Amino acid sequence: MSTIQDIRNIFAEFLYLDDLNMVDVILACAVANQLPGDAVSMYIIGPPSSAKTEILRSLKGYYRTYHPSKITPATLFSGYVEPAGRKGKPHPEKSAVKRMALRGQNIIVFKDFTTILTLRHEHRQEIITTLREVADGYYEFPFGTGEEVAWSGKIGIITGVTPAIDEYNAVNQVLGERFLCFRGKVTTPDEVSKRVFDTTKDIESYRAKTQEAVGQFLVGFEAAGCDLLDMSPEIRTSMISLVGFISKARTGIVRDRSGIVCTPPLAEGPARVARQLQSLASGLSIVRREPMISDETYRIIKKVARDSVHPWRIDLLMFIYSQANQFTTLDLVKHLGIPYMTAKRHLEDLEMCDLIKFTTQILPNGQQSKKWYISPQLSDYIIESGIFINDYIV
Repeated sequence: MSTIQDIRNIFAEFLYLDDLNMVDVILACAVANQLPGDAVSMYIIGPPSSAKTEILRSLKGYYRTYHPSKITPATLFSGYVEPAGRKGKPHPEKSAVKRMALRGQNIIVFKDFTTILTLRHEHRQEIITTLREVADGYYEFPFGTGEEVAWSGKIGIITGVTPAIDEYNAVNQVLGERFLCFRGKVTTPDEVSKRVFDTTKDIESYRAKTQEAVGQFLVGFEAAGCDLLDMSPEIRTSMISLVGFISKARTGIVRDRSGIVCTPPLAEGPARVARQLQSLASGLSIVRREPMISDETYRIIKKVARDSVHPWRIDLLMFIYSQANQFTTLDLVKHLGIPYMTAKRHLEDLEMCDLIKFTTQILPNGQQSKKWYISPQLSDYIIESGIFINDYIV
């Protein structure tokens, strides 16, 4: 029976990966969606040509995955068909979710979510709303003909996307709390190029090999009848604080086109993200053949939690936490290399969400200056979860 290291080695034959944990997390997400509880959906975020597509492509070898090239509400749920010259009607029996159910599929894999982000606003929002329905597990839509399409089930979504996703506020406000994130990097581009030159002529055989290996690997866990795993009391306490951190730290701020805040910020409830992190942690430990959720697995879950928050928010929170009451907005800009207006906007958002506070200092010229520190509740979450402890191992 193959191990996760065997799967890593197969990918390493034709890909140079700076962080092989990306393989583990993607396969763990697939396993997590076969466990009891809510679906687990995930963005695999990385720059173009960072291997995320190749790893996602390997999931074609797993019979539970569906790989559409594009998606619309009609094709996904209603099977709506409009013959030439005549008014169409829904055919739910031809819908993608119906076909997926018949095939035993419960994971949708998009190789590149960025193409959806680049659609016109109204088309993008229609698809985003549809994916929200998928993540929530049910869909109902009445047609003017008196017919109604209804669906309920469990479908997880795994998709690759570039860091552009961080700047699409409307998407994140609708889907953000339903998706976890894992961010990959390319830190050794020369090594990547060397591996490409060495393997290009055999790329199709490598792809076939990974699909077969991944499919057999994942099916093996179904035969074993896997369930959610236990965790130690210490990890359980840390996970509770980690859920509290991510629930507050990714609170969305709704602004109009002129930048005016429209409504008071409201943090998401902890239930969904708690179930998702528990399932993903169980999936990670299962693919690593651990009897229970380990400290090593928890370190990866901490990375997922950090990656699920806007990276500039994380940078600001980490720096403010390490240097409480030491730096003004301008100091943070200089130390972190963030544009001033960008830092100012993020700090305003964090303050409105009650994540940071400030003390006021009077400068020699009579102007006031803010020095930032972490709010007491968030500070407790940071300490108890260990989220800012640098113990992640690639």
